Amino acid sequence: MRVDAEAPVIQITSGQNATVQRDTMRLRAVLTDDDELARAEIKDGPSSWLYHRSHIRGNQLVIDTLVSLAVGANEFTVRATDVAGNASSVTVRATRTTAALAARFDAIGESRYATGCGLRAVTAYWWGNGAFGQLGNGRTVSRDVPVPVSGGFAYSSVAAGGGLTCGITVAGDTYCWGWNLFGALGAGSPSPVSVLTPQKIAGDARFAAVTLGLNYTTCALTGGGEAFCWGNNGAGQAGVPRATGSCEVNSVAQPCVTAPARVQGGLRFASISVGMFTTCAVAVDGQAHCWGSANQVGLLGNGAQSTASELPLAVSGGVQFTAVSVGETNACGVAAEGAVYCWGSNREGAIGDGTTADRFTPTRVSSSVRFRAVGVRNGGGACAWAEDGTVYCWGQGRGVPAPLATGLKFTRISPDVKCGLTADGSAYCWKTGLTPVAVPGEEPSAG
Repeated sequence: MRVDAEAPVIQITSGQNATVQRDTMRLRAVLTDDDELARAEIKDGPSSWLYHRSHIRGNQLVIDTLVSLAVGANEFTVRATDVAGNASSVTVRATRTTAALAARFDAIGESRYATGCGLRAVTAYWWGNGAFGQLGNGRTVSRDVPVPVSGGFAYSSVAAGGGLTCGITVAGDTYCWGWNLFGALGAGSPSPVSVLTPQKIAGDARFAAVTLGLNYTTCALTGGGEAFCWGNNGAGQAGVPRATGSCEVNSVAQPCVTAPARVQGGLRFASISVGMFTTCAVAVDGQAHCWGSANQVGLLGNGAQSTASELPLAVSGGVQFTAVSVGETNACGVAAEGAVYCWGSNREGAIGDGTTADRFTPTRVSSSVRFRAVGVRNGGGACAWAEDGTVYCWGQGRGVPAPLATGLKFTRISPDVKCGLTADGSAYCWKTGLTPVAVPGEEPSAG
């Protein structure tokens, strides 16, 4: 039996040693292996990825994505791992020479990984990574300038995920587009194809809010607070039995839900958030509930380190929450009085209490600031939006909350607190470096 001992080869074909004026740059890499690739990542810090793909078939992968640039020198790490565990990485260096003017929007949506979205009046715009058609303009190319979504629908809210995106129209219809891995587009099909323009989800439910997780699980709330989920259900994070359905992923049958399914338990929720393997939501009475996997770090917030549940479990501690956000290894919520509480892994200060001890129940973040919203960051930690418009972040080396570098104040914020709008509607987003970067300010392109 042949033993694969050779690491993948990474060739950077666009972006290496680039000098640009815009705040985003196209990064293109070709990954090859003599056997079969298993995982690919692009990181701009030690623990946060901008691109992550773990369901790869074949011995070659082309990554073509946009990365955000801060003014000055920037470094990104492209890493590839094959099925035998051999890994290789390449550092990409680029310089941004001047700050760009910001595009202006009336609202800004949830922004997972390297895709962003915003609303101008009722027209939806997307920018960033478009490799799976998630920009919704009929193409599979990345764009650093916002482009309008095809179809001519009038949207009231928008949300971006990893390889897919969704929007709710003013009529209450929900459309999704991008990669249908795990049936995450919710149209009833398990086929992992890319849909390049908006496709209406299955069923008659009308939703008021939609949120996309880190691993192809989507959840939405009706106006009455009923929660529905679809997509990846490998850990029960869709809130229905894992045996409900299956999808073929990487030639293996995996639990999935291909159309919106009502979360078990009959609860009504005011807000909901999906992480990697876990979903959390705040009931209308302020009690937080989580379901799915605790991921060995107490992510369900009920005091148990490794619990898993397909049913919503009440988070311990008696805190009344207004909103909650969950990621891969930690979760946070805003209490009714404006304090923020977090639980789960405390690696690199992700809980924000000044320690590195994991917390299996809600623990108050070390801050006297009153907050209105909180969003867990990719790779751990969180950012929170204060009542005065300032954004504070912690984790990934920050043990307690500290304001973003520029001191900008925001009048509107994305649900995951990764992007915000200033008083004049200028849009900014921030990544690992925690310096707000302007969304390119040219008039949105027609695609």
